[in-house]
Amino acid sequence: TGYLATSSVAAALALLTGIDDTPPMWAIYVLALLLGTTFSLMAPSAGALVVNAVSVGDIASAISIQAAVQNMTRIAGPI
Repeated sequence: TGYLATSSVAAALALLTGIDDTPPMWAIYVLALLLGTTFSLMAPSAGALVVNAVSVGDIASAISIQAAVQNMTRIAGPI
């Protein structure tokens, strides 16, 4: 939910600053800071959730699948 909230704020900020053709640099820096900070906090906690949800023998596969799904949604989401 933290990543969703940050993404929503980032989208709103992008919309507000994108009304004219060129967004100000401060807005780009704020967006990068928000998304980078959120992702750096979210990624380890998502990995911990996966470890707690599967058996010991399936941890490597589960983390690989979770990372692949997360990256695919980051790529396919804007499309």
